[in-house]
Amino acid sequence: MGAANQLLVYVAGPYSASTAERRERNVEAAVDAGVALFQRGHFPYIPHLTHFVDLRAKQTGITLEWEDYISWDLPWLERCDALLYLGSSKGADLELRFCQGTREEDLLLDRGCAGGSSDQRNHLPSWMRSASR
Repeated sequence: MGAANQLLVYVAGPYSASTAERRERNVEAAVDAGVALFQRGHFPYIPHLTHFVDLRAKQTGITLEWEDYISWDLPWLERCDALLYLGSSKGADLELRFCQGTREEDLLLDRGCAGGSSDQRNHLPSWMRSASR
């Protein structure tokens, strides 16, 4: 894939969950999608990786609120060429609305990734599964 076809892709999907295990599965699903995008020659921004920022902040006595992470993420979303929507959540829906409100082109949507399957790769759009870098 040439430079002209390479996209900066924001990966939007559920993060918050009622259990730590489910939250980790949400992070894994977003990372899996990001890796698949990278293998296709794109450059993903995966906001779910701030999961590790949150863990470290708590260890050092710093509390970051949901709104802090949204403030962190929106400047990145403004710079991305596309959004991959993995599924509905308060944050992902806000990110999708933000993107639709600023530019409607270049949206990549796939709601199937939110299902929590152990093989998340099977839920990715076929264009993300088929080719590798």
